[in-house]
Amino acid sequence: MISRPNWNDPSSIYEWIKQLFTLNRGRNRLVKTYGADFELLKRDDTIEVLWNDFTTLSGIATRFKNRDRNDKGLHPIPVLAGGPGVGKSRFLDEVEELIKKKAEESHNNAFTNMIVINTTYGNSTVADDIDEKIQAQASLAIRILFEYFRPKHQDYPQSYNFVSFRSYFRQHHNNSSDVSDFTLDTALQIIYKDFVQINPTTPNPLLVLVLGIDEFNKLHIQNKDVCGKLIHAIGGTMCGPPSNIFFIPILSGTIEGPLNDYISGSMHQPLLLPLYLLEDDDAIAIGKAMKLFDDQYVKCHPYFRMSIGDIGGHAKTLEFFYQIFKEQSNQKDGHINKIKMVNVMGDVKSAVKRKYHLDSRSEWMTELLAKAILGLPVNKKDTIKVGDEFKSYQDLSSMGILNLVPIKKGKCYNVRLPYIWVFILVQSSEHSGMDYWKSMIDYDEPMHWQNFEMFNAKFWALRLSLFRLLGYKKINLGELLKGAKFSRGFPNVEVSLPKDLKICKLLHQYPDNELDTEDNKMDDDNTKDDEMDNDEDDEMDDDDDEMDDDDMERVNDNYTKMDCPYLDISKNISYTFLNADGAVWDVFVFLRITKDKFLCIAQQVKITSVDANKPMTINQALFNNEYTKVTKAMKCVPAEEWVLLFLTNADTRNLSIKMNKNSALVSKNEFLEFYGYTYASRAQFASANEKIYINSTDEDSLRILGFSKKERRRICEKRQETYLTNYDDIKTRIRISDKKFRKLKRDGRIIF
Repeated sequence: MISRPNWNDPSSIYEWIKQLFTLNRGRNRLVKTYGADFELLKRDDTIEVLWNDFTTLSGIATRFKNRDRNDKGLHPIPVLAGGPGVGKSRFLDEVEELIKKKAEESHNNAFTNMIVINTTYGNSTVADDIDEKIQAQASLAIRILFEYFRPKHQDYPQSYNFVSFRSYFRQHHNNSSDVSDFTLDTALQIIYKDFVQINPTTPNPLLVLVLGIDEFNKLHIQNKDVCGKLIHAIGGTMCGPPSNIFFIPILSGTIEGPLNDYISGSMHQPLLLPLYLLEDDDAIAIGKAMKLFDDQYVKCHPYFRMSIGDIGGHAKTLEFFYQIFKEQSNQKDGHINKIKMVNVMGDVKSAVKRKYHLDSRSEWMTELLAKAILGLPVNKKDTIKVGDEFKSYQDLSSMGILNLVPIKKGKCYNVRLPYIWVFILVQSSEHSGMDYWKSMIDYDEPMHWQNFEMFNAKFWALRLSLFRLLGYKKINLGELLKGAKFSRGFPNVEVSLPKDLKICKLLHQYPDNELDTEDNKMDDDNTKDDEMDNDEDDEMDDDDDEMDDDDMERVNDNYTKMDCPYLDISKNISYTFLNADGAVWDVFVFLRITKDKFLCIAQQVKITSVDANKPMTINQALFNNEYTKVTKAMKCVPAEEWVLLFLTNADTRNLSIKMNKNSALVSKNEFLEFYGYTYASRAQFASANEKIYINSTDEDSLRILGFSKKERRRICEKRQETYLTNYDDIKTRIRISDKKFRKLKRDGRIIF
């Protein structure tokens, strides 16, 4: 007859388990979805903080040296906190190899004997009322044994699960104890006994026992008192573990604030483990490692790269993307060039909406979106109104709505939202302040991105509108241009932010002394303009009297046309002007300083091709030349103050703008700071000016060159017959207009 276990005696419990259950020792992975096979990248900082000291907090290495000391200050509790989908569970799945690698690098042989057990309060072992009834430690102790032994009852192994296992524990007890007496310490001793039994060669070996506790937030929701008691028990076991055990717990969940409070309440300190979003190169490397595509595909498909940038390094969104990409590849029999990225991203948007319920959250996220796009720092404890209550940015991060990225200097954070999330939120919102954003953030409209001047005109108008939306009526010029480098003597002025912003394309260069200043009448959007660039022209197919969808988009683009700005400068302050070709500067605005004083901000754009053998660099001579031209031209501008905002995607070399009065610079190094995380990848895409492989690129990417829908389809058909060989071949076989032919040759962006 099998005796009942004494829940205070590890030997009694261990023998009882061995008699009743078939043991299948091993480790189940927490992540079982498509992303489980992703190459683990961008986690060097995470394991570095876990292993080494972080400021005054001890990592694993220092804790190991002090393992015999029970001072709580020497044993901070590691915490993986953040919103859903950033990779917490995946890190726990890989933590064993990461710790082993660190131990090898440190020549620490003590970590040879290591067991990693990952438990969870979600999935099939979800937190419930029984966890409260059996007490905090027992709820975790049973999960530890279930995950470590992976037991099957000898009488009915096929249907045996965690609920059955826990129920069996509750039913069996002797007169001196029941399962509520089962502690974390006792569970760890049982693991140690089993380890020694199956590894009998070394007497009394030291065992490193890593315990991941995932989805701790589910227990927090179920019972806060149980959470608090469990944290106390975990901290106590770290300070005084069972003999020959070095205990490393790692708590994981989407409740950073409450977790920190629980831990602080136990007099321990939380060791916060960073989980940074993936860089674009990392995201692409993951796809290549899965053999979804190769370098040539990446090189030839700019819309693919743009889509990766729009995902913003969010691990779960990237998983959706590659899963859908793989499914469409299978549907195309592996012909990945036939995959339409617009369709892929459409499915990704739907998946993200369902997963994170973004539609229902759009109405109260205006302030959050503005700060994310503008790159304005926030404090974790700052609050915004959500419905009838106030929630902190830390709370919103825990809800999975945003990611908080620490700023290197100081205690503030940047709000990070992937571009695709911003798109969903803006499109779902009925807030009147979102109307202008919708035209700027349209994912399927390429015209904003293939022309860096147009991009900056629209981004500038968006920037002004966002500050206005945040409640600014006036703003310091330096704050308005946050992220740029400034010269000495840069104007220290406040400017008024205009309402009802519009984009305006000028038909003539400004300033121009020969301009007929009386001709200031607006054109409507359908006015024929022979001087407009192809991407702003109302292009018609030569062989079709009906305008296709792309042409309709261009006709309805959200800007007006003028010959030149109004003579009355006060009438110009609501416009962001896109200058005519060949002008001294590309984009400019007038802003009011006082009732009778105005400031002109002139944006000069210089871009370098990503495909250039010798990419352009901005040196002192080039900058001085542009500065001199702007200084001279400003004498013709009726504004009391002016600044030159120099925008480039190029690197700088031996350049200092300190002595160039009234200057601000945004070069490659300042891209992220100026355009913000959400828009930086889009700004880089707009400025890339890269070459397009016309015979191999996907149909979507042909939009970058300004081809209409019918022209794109015709290109795909004709290149199947024989490759296009030169520009004349394009004109003849694709039947494009003379104007488009001239523009294509002038731009020189096609590789045959």
